[in-house]
Amino acid sequence: MTSTAPGAAPVAAGRVTPRWWRCVVVLTLPAVVATIAGPGSPVAPVAYVVTVLASALVITAVVIRLPAGRRAAWGWIAGAQWLWAAGDVLSLAPVLTGQVVTESLTTAAYLLGYLPAVTGVVLWTRSVRASSGPVGGDRPDRAERLKVLEAAILAISLTALVVVFVIIPVLTRHAAAGAPLSDMAYPLVDVVLIFVLARSWSPGRARPPAFAPLALAIAATVTADLIWSVARIEGAVDVTRLTNGLWLACDVLLAVAALRAREPVRPAGERTGAGTSWSVTVLAAALPGLALTVGAGGLSVGQVRWLALGSTVGVVAVVVRLAAAGAELRRRSEQLAELARTDVLTSLPNRRTWDEHVARVRATDPGDPSDPSGRDRVRHVALLDLDRFKAFNDTHGHQAGDELLRDCAARWTAALPAGALLVRWGGEEFALLLDGLADDSARAEVEGLRAVTPAGQTVSAGLVRWLAGEDVAAVLRRADAQLYRAKAEGRDRCCGVGEPTAPPRGALPGPRRARVEARRR
Repeated sequence: MTSTAPGAAPVAAGRVTPRWWRCVVVLTLPAVVATIAGPGSPVAPVAYVVTVLASALVITAVVIRLPAGRRAAWGWIAGAQWLWAAGDVLSLAPVLTGQVVTESLTTAAYLLGYLPAVTGVVLWTRSVRASSGPVGGDRPDRAERLKVLEAAILAISLTALVVVFVIIPVLTRHAAAGAPLSDMAYPLVDVVLIFVLARSWSPGRARPPAFAPLALAIAATVTADLIWSVARIEGAVDVTRLTNGLWLACDVLLAVAALRAREPVRPAGERTGAGTSWSVTVLAAALPGLALTVGAGGLSVGQVRWLALGSTVGVVAVVVRLAAAGAELRRRSEQLAELARTDVLTSLPNRRTWDEHVARVRATDPGDPSDPSGRDRVRHVALLDLDRFKAFNDTHGHQAGDELLRDCAARWTAALPAGALLVRWGGEEFALLLDGLADDSARAEVEGLRAVTPAGQTVSAGLVRWLAGEDVAAVLRRADAQLYRAKAEGRDRCCGVGEPTAPPRGALPGPRRARVEARRR
């Protein structure tokens, strides 16, 4: 809603064009002119330099206005763009000024630009991981190790391809015709950039808006470097227009990424994208093997060895990643199983745990009430219920009621002996299984729980001895009957085994069960 001054015309609400879209339009125009005009046109070099310098200026202006926490990463990237711009100006100097500049000087400017570029991307990916957090509840150290392993698989495969199809041919040409060894440096630094960026990519993780244009910029320059390197080796096709277009696309996308660096991180979607991550990882590991299979007939012995090595290392890395994935799957399965057996509010075991535990115990030791020692095979079951819990909730609120349940669970668990099982049965009711205690000792444990009940609340309990051959439902019915009896006789007491011969003073005869149930809460 917007307000206007009296008598003023209402302002139509419309969607405002983002600033980075305007930048795309402004920077794309000279880039398109430079690409379409081609290397022989006098307009192309001017348009090319205008695009590169404008991109560097935009990134620098953004860096100045960024918060201190984000400024370092983009400051390094701005430095890289200025070095690349210097290399472009030097390479186009013969066309622009008529002065000849040695190729080694322009190559030095280009290669030096990769150092701040890698540094900036490293700092940026660290901030991305810190802001978005691990995926799926992973611990940060585990998630980081898995991302490094996946990025290493990609880098190993790409390195094998670069060695086979770029470095070995460059070394061969250098030995035969003195080709510059710097030609093999570009693909290698590109692999480093891909490795660094791949560490920050996790499908399903919240990513900043700058991620997509930055990734596309790196993809554009990597593709251009690869095409340029292969063209230099083959020497048959002129790819200047194509590579210049890709490098200019990188310049524009870097400016867009810098502009979007100020936007907040959007929440991640529901999909985890694990399938996409695995597809990329497996495909990357398979690339050397595919290249070896397709081009085995035309490769030298050295090239075949490098592809075989890359394929082997990639397969081993995938096996290691599969083992890590299996361990992670087991860990998450255990977490889910634990959640299914635990009460969310009190962190006590729930009825499912009770059923599993009782079935396991009765299967191994059915119990014998005639055991004269009163230990080992003798078991007691108790049901405990907080008195007037509904009234407590109505008076203090449901949050206070939840806190009371949590506090009871903590205090009772601390007061119980080892081997006792306390579960939340439902609502304000709890169930207790005691092993190896005589009747008086079992009753003393239940009375001890009543004594440590917090917030001045009282507890009613029904305690029974588990008879030999008695099923679970039957013993629970008897414990429940004793609990109803405790409620009927005035609450705040334990009824059942081990109670005094004479009833408590002031105890009233219990009414019929239906009436007691109506008054229970």
